[in-house]
Formats: sequence, structure tokens, C-alpha cells
Amino acid sequence: MEKIIIDNINTPFFEKLNLRGREADLYLNKEDCKLYKIYKPLPYRKKDVIYFTNLREKKVKALSEKNELANKMVLPSDCVYNSNDEFIGYTMPYYFDAVNLEQYFQNHYDYMDILYKSFLQISKDYQFFHNHNVYVPDFNFRNVLLVGDQLIFCDGDSAKIGSLPATTNSSLMISHYHTMNKKIVESANLDKELLIASILKDVYHLNVAMLKPEEFYKKLSSLEKRYNFTSEELRQFHMLKEKNGNFLYPHEFLQPSPAKKKKKSFFLFR
Repeated sequence: MEKIIIDNINTPFFEKLNLRGREADLYLNKEDCKLYKIYKPLPYRKKDVIYFTNLREKKVKALSEKNELANKMVLPSDCVYNSNDEFIGYTMPYYFDAVNLEQYFQNHYDYMDILYKSFLQISKDYQFFHNHNVYVPDFNFRNVLLVGDQLIFCDGDSAKIGSLPATTNSSLMISHYHTMNKKIVESANLDKELLIASILKDVYHLNVAMLKPEEFYKKLSSLEKRYNFTSEELRQFHMLKEKNGNFLYPHEFLQPSPAKKKKKSFFLFR
């Protein structure tokens, strides 16, 4: 990775993009056509700022070496520092023709088919990431780009990479775990659960984050009439789908059902 020094990014060479981000702003460099992710100041004590800044730098460098993920995740290219030699961000490739899945689903009325296929592909990609010691506990559709017919994950620097902990967790799971009085544990189980919760949230519009267990299963049962599920199928679909103490990937127990496709239902549980 190269070391890029920037004193002031508010110049005509950089275009600030109108993309929402809790921890950073994104700029397009008009000269090299790269995307610059510049972190916002951290509202912590000085020693904590130093810790998180060093952690981010280590994670960016570690992720840049994960060449095996290049076709599935936007990887960092160069590290960016200010004139005081403080790490402030990194560069990455910019996909001009990409659209994130949130934008795609907002602009397509009949999107259930691609939504279902996207979840299955994302689930398979998660399994691939896990095999390479990368865990993504901050899943949302804004962080998944549709490039042609290919899905590519971005914002990978917030993930858990090997022994380096995640720096951001999904707001969906933070609120869910808070409601359940549980502590978030960074693991493959966490983001598998997150994917299942996202399926319920985005496909069936269930506010799973704020439901206690008894409320969750009561709400889930209401789907039986709405989507013509059988009682047996509902019994098999739990937010915490486990096998031998480990969560399954969604693609391991979700299948499309041709018979139900006509009824705008796309899941068959086995």
C-alpha cells in the first residue's frame, strides 16, 4: 500500500459524495478516479482515539492483503494520513456504474424475486468471508453494491478481520440485543443471525429489533395466514436457527418454492 498525505481534502480535486455514513465521509478524487474514505473525528478521550485510530489502520492494511476477496469485496488500496502523520482514512476503487441494493429496491416495485436471490447470494458470500476469517456484523443494503449482475460488499474495514475486532455493529442487532438484555458477541453466529433478522425485516416488514421472544413468535405466527405458510414451516423458521449449537447460514435452510412464487411467497423451509 502507498502512503498518501493530505492536508486539506476540501479542494476542487475532490468531490464529496452524498452517501450516508456514520463514521466517515466519502470523496471522489477526480484525478485518479479513486474513492477516499476519510474518517470523522472520534468523540472519545485522547487515549481511546489513539487506540481506535491504530485499530482502523491495522484493519485497513490487513484487509488490503485479502486478495482472495477481491471479487466479492471492495478492498483498500492506499492509506491516507494528514501532515502530522496521523492515519485519517484510505482509498479504494470507485465503481461508476454501481448502485447499492437499498437504492435498487427503492426504484423497483416488483423486486421480491431479486431480493430473495440477493439474500441467498449474500449468505453464500458470508460463508466465503468466514472461511477467510472476515466477519461482517454491520450488514445493510447500503453496503452491498450491484455492479452489473454481481454483488460486491463495501465498508469492509468495519468488519472483524482475524483477531482484529469489529469497529461497528448493525444498529438492527444493537437494538435487538439491547431488548433481549444480551451482550453482542462478535462471531460468525452474530452475522448469520443478522442476515436472518434482515430477511424478516425487509421481506416481511417485521420490526424484529424491538421484539421480545414471546412477541417475536406471536408475530411470526401471524405470517401463517398472510403468506399461506403451514404450521410445520413456521415451526422450522426461527430467528435463532441452530444446528449442534451453531447457526446455519440462511442459504442452508431457505429454498425458493415454485408453488408459492405465484402467491408472492418465496421461502420453503426444510
